[in-house]
Parts: sequence; structure tokens; C-alpha cells
Amino acid sequence: LLINISIFQAVMDSDLSKADIEALVSELTGLVSSAEGMNSVVDIVFVDFDKNKDGIIDKQELEAFLAKVYAEVKMPLPSKEKINQIFTETDKNKDDKIQKDEMKILVKKMLEFTKSKFEEQLSKLQETLCQ
Repeated sequence: LLINISIFQAVMDSDLSKADIEALVSELTGLVSSAEGMNSVVDIVFVDFDKNKDGIIDKQELEAFLAKVYAEVKMPLPSKEKINQIFTETDKNKDDKIQKDEMKILVKKMLEFTKSKFEEQLSKLQETLCQ
């Protein structure tokens, strides 16, 4: 996930070719549509951010995850209120914990957003090439 975010930043900085972006869009499409791929990404998130290894992500761990993601794309961390909103929206069963199945929904949204940004950049490149 964090590698994809770094690549996203490179795309936004126009460091990748059209073919590279097309390959990334294809890779993200496959990842988002694959249960195995999504499980692998979420497993990595839990290994890296479930600091007490209790099998759930709490608010502080989610904040650490978001801080890493936002730092990778050189964006300011959302406010505590926004982080709380993200936590609440992700915690579907309202038990004040984020389990892997809930994190999968958040990660999928993030990857789909990243994919849409790649597609926008690809469209801009195609427009530039057609001019």
C-alpha cells in the first residue's frame, strides 16, 4: 500500500511514463478486485500498525497508519475530528475497534481513490499527446 502511495506521488509529479501508469492502473484494478490481494494488503497494514498485536486497529493505530499514508503523499494529516470520523465510518459494527474485514473496506476505498487519480493523470497525458 505504501509503495503504491509513493508511486502515486511520482505520478502526480509526472515522473512515470504513460506505459508505467497504464501498468499501475492494471495492477490496482487486479488488486482491488482480488480477495487474496486485498487480504495481503490488509495483513501488511496489521503487521505494520497493530502495535500491540491484539488483532485489531484502535484509534491511535489508525492515526499512525493515516499519518504514514499522508506523509507518503506529502499531505497534512487530517484533523483529530476527521480521523475520528474515518474511524467511526470504518468501525461498521460500532465496537470501537477496527477488525481486518473493516480495514479491508477502508483500504479498498483508498486504493480505488489512488486508481482514480492514476486514471486522471493518464487521461491528462493522453490529452497532451493528442495535441
